[in-house]
Amino acid sequence: MTSVSHAEACQMADIGEALRDQLHALAGDPSPDRAADVAANLDGARRAVLRLREAVMAEGSGNGSNPHD
Repeated sequence: MTSVSHAEACQMADIGEALRDQLHALAGDPSPDRAADVAANLDGARRAVLRLREAVMAEGSGNGSNPHD
């Protein structure tokens, strides 16, 4: 894995923890504004995962390496 995709992969755990905290807060005190914020952050997380996917796919193309290493 290249340093770029490795750095992006390392961010996934941080994104997950932040989303977990936001979802717990939403469950404890639901509001339209909080729900909108969580929804926006979920969309951001989805985009981050897709960027990681693209980076991993790009590094695996043309060089015969396994993108799962």
